[in-house]
Amino acid sequence: MNLYIKMIISISFLSLIITNYLVVNKLRTYKKELIEEKGKLYATSELEHTYWVNFLQGIHTDGTKFDNVKLASKEQPPIALEEYMKDIPYVLLVRISDMHCNDCVTSIMSKLNRLSSELNLTANTLVLASYQNPVALKSVRNLAPALKTCSVNSTDISFPLEEANFPYCLVLTKDMTVLHSFTPNKAVHHLTDSYLKNISQRYFQTN
Repeated sequence: MNLYIKMIISISFLSLIITNYLVVNKLRTYKKELIEEKGKLYATSELEHTYWVNFLQGIHTDGTKFDNVKLASKEQPPIALEEYMKDIPYVLLVRISDMHCNDCVTSIMSKLNRLSSELNLTANTLVLASYQNPVALKSVRNLAPALKTCSVNSTDISFPLEEANFPYCLVLTKDMTVLHSFTPNKAVHHLTDSYLKNISQRYFQTN
């Protein structure tokens, strides 16, 4: 009788262990699925938000004129942007500042460094940077050393996207007209890739 009871207890205990294992495993799987679903929802939300923001800012900024700021660089004396553009049909203008999210600046500059040669953007990109600290400016330049990066006074720029305090890109024409303004979102980096590739294909590809 004692042996029978012990067997019953052992079987019950083993069943309990197996049941607990199955329940815990199921909970872990459910938690993983929830995390994955949350990630998908976040990515979708970020993508939709980025599309919406850029759609609205395009309505407000495309066709406007950019400010004729003074460009300062190590390579040449200060020159007005309008003077710089007089023999250039189009340029991809990238705006960064020490007021912008540092990770966002790093993201767009690193991406340009990686893609500029492939997309023929190296000679067709102008980075306008506003940094009080020369060391910080040098660090930013080093993220994409092949690109032309000029210092500008942020107070001389009244372009609407300045208010958002995020890096932004646009195509600037010879007559200082703004086209295709775009605010990158590092959370949906493939959208920035698509923007750069499309700008390259439309304005800077020779074949």
